[in-house]
Amino acid sequence: MNASSRATRRDILKTIGVASLLGTPAAPLMARRHIAAGNTNVLWLMSDEHSPFVAGYAGNRVVRTPHLDGLARKSVEFSACYTPDPICVPARKAFSTGKMASNLSLSPSPCEAMGPYFTRMGFETGWFGKQGWEDLGNRFGDEGESCDKVVDQRFHDAGMPRPESTRLVEDAALAYWGTDLNEDTVATDQALAFLDRVGSRRFFLGVSYVKPHFPYCIQPEYHALYAASPVPRPRVTDAMLNNLSTAMKEDRITFGIDQLTRAQSDFARAVYYGMVSYMDEQVGRVLARLDQLGLRGNTLVVYMSDHGEMLGQHGIWYKNAFLEGSARVPLLVSLPGTLPPPLRPRIAAPVNSIDIFPTLCEACGLQPPDTVEGQSLLPLMDGRDPGTQRVAFSENRRRGIPSRMIRTGEYKYCYYEDGVEQLYDMRGADRDVEGTNLAADPAHAALKADLKQRALEGWNPDGLFDDNG
Repeated sequence: MNASSRATRRDILKTIGVASLLGTPAAPLMARRHIAAGNTNVLWLMSDEHSPFVAGYAGNRVVRTPHLDGLARKSVEFSACYTPDPICVPARKAFSTGKMASNLSLSPSPCEAMGPYFTRMGFETGWFGKQGWEDLGNRFGDEGESCDKVVDQRFHDAGMPRPESTRLVEDAALAYWGTDLNEDTVATDQALAFLDRVGSRRFFLGVSYVKPHFPYCIQPEYHALYAASPVPRPRVTDAMLNNLSTAMKEDRITFGIDQLTRAQSDFARAVYYGMVSYMDEQVGRVLARLDQLGLRGNTLVVYMSDHGEMLGQHGIWYKNAFLEGSARVPLLVSLPGTLPPPLRPRIAAPVNSIDIFPTLCEACGLQPPDTVEGQSLLPLMDGRDPGTQRVAFSENRRRGIPSRMIRTGEYKYCYYEDGVEQLYDMRGADRDVEGTNLAADPAHAALKADLKQRALEGWNPDGLFDDNG
């Protein structure tokens, strides 16, 4: 979306207002934005590699996520939000700029990321925990001491060796150290200190957790929540295995996924669920402090993850896939009292995490940088946009193979430069776990050709991050 299209829509909304679009009288939207502009704070809570299916509010009856569930009751859940790239660094670069990561190299001038932008707009800005945007220049006013260095020192002071990191599912383990030696505990402590000292100043606070990203490791008390619980085993069929991308087939062998025993997979899933519950506890600490300080009423709260985790769905683990467990991400947006309440608690239109930056700008009465490609989510929340024309893209380069995904309201098409194609009907029972690959079905040839053309139009595969780890 270019600057001129934003201006046109903004000029129209100045005169008609949101509620008048819905058939009821209301003050102009820009007046409401003016109120929000002087009062709205931003709290951006995020995790790493959180499966969209491992949360109570998402319908999972086993996992314990009381704080995310409580936030969801006050939020709009975007149930079809996708990562711009199912790998950490490009996903984080993309949502930080509101722009697909492959397009960053095409910009005639450097894109202004959200940290410098909100600092320039007069916010007290802070980001604590994982960053992962590498050379982007996404700096915040306060970033605290490196959580990794703090934890290193705490292990040293405790006279304990810090464990080596491993991604293997078979290496899932219970931590022999307390949660005070978890990086996410340090990030939360730093975020609470930021809230305590920010006072009445307008703020943008990001709290970024490492968990539940591998290594699969958590303290025993969190694993104990699921040691005797029936953590669901995914159904895996031969057709699912046959329809995997070339890179995912290689990953199954490279990381020993094809050799995992049922006991190893069950234990790793229980550990992962424990990691989610620990992360949820950290989220609860931040939200509680926000309430204690009386800031919830004028703070927009976002919860999201950079990408998902397959957890054995389709016979694979980790990320890097366009399948739902990996490419779809949790997204909750809780509006402050200074904005009109949303019309519905759940939105199924496909969206992307690059849409969050422009959403925050609109909620705060600000114009996004001209380089932003994402679209604000507020029109979906207040009824201006029914969402029927929204699509979401994702992209990836794994094992040297560029790939691109498009998700419409009904279908998902995935293109791989080595010739593999996937086409899934995302309606009904296949919405959460993809069913039959329709790419070779003659009855869907015209649809596939149309989605392929839309997916590849204007794409810059040369700008993709290459991940082989």
